[in-house]
Amino acid sequence: MKSRKQILLKKYPILHIKLINKFINLVAILILFISASTTQVLAKENNIREYGIVILPEEKCVKEVEKLNVDITKILSHLKNVKNYWHVTLYHGAYEIDDLNKIYNNLKELQLKPFTLNFSKIYSTADRWIDLGTEKTEYLQNLHTSVVNLASPYHKRPLARSSDIYKDMTGAQRKRVDNYGVSGILEAYNPHMTLFYQYPSNPKLPQAAMKIGNEFKINKICKASKIALGELGYNGNIEKIVYNINIPN
Repeated sequence: MKSRKQILLKKYPILHIKLINKFINLVAILILFISASTTQVLAKENNIREYGIVILPEEKCVKEVEKLNVDITKILSHLKNVKNYWHVTLYHGAYEIDDLNKIYNNLKELQLKPFTLNFSKIYSTADRWIDLGTEKTEYLQNLHTSVVNLASPYHKRPLARSSDIYKDMTGAQRKRVDNYGVSGILEAYNPHMTLFYQYPSNPKLPQAAMKIGNEFKINKICKASKIALGELGYNGNIEKIVYNINIPN
């Protein structure tokens, strides 16, 4: 037995056409809605970049660090030597480009005073970095905390290098990454200047670090020159300086 709907459609074919048109229109509206939402998400993500807030040392120390980097690259000549402005990190974050000027203005409000960076040893970290260890003075720790507190409210998403291992983290670590970009940012601050960046990890880095470290003059003291906000590479290198603030001498 034919249904009432079938009888009506057979009797009034125009109803069939209208129903089809309504269905097509509904699908078109859904597609437009999904497309618009996706476009908005992508546009927002494309407006987010990773940046580092860092300390730049005085020029004479930059030249000495450059020489150390050259010596390391001679030993690790088969590995890529990435572009970097030599620095000691205060905080890395992922920010919307439109927020950079706000962060810069906040940084300018810091009550900076003259301080030094005291370097003591060269070592390899996770076979990915060769670092120049920096003494964690009370002033440096307090500066780090101040910078994290003023910049982290603008942070938008985990850093790329944290996203790659996000699924393997504990719930507490993920919460830290969501809030700050990386885990352990406040409680485990370890100031250093990276001399060589490597990704993926390579077991030859510790040997190179040991060889260069044996020739390094212990307790090198450098004046801190500037606080800078710069574009961040995947492994933590600073590729371009966007803003900088002079530190009083």
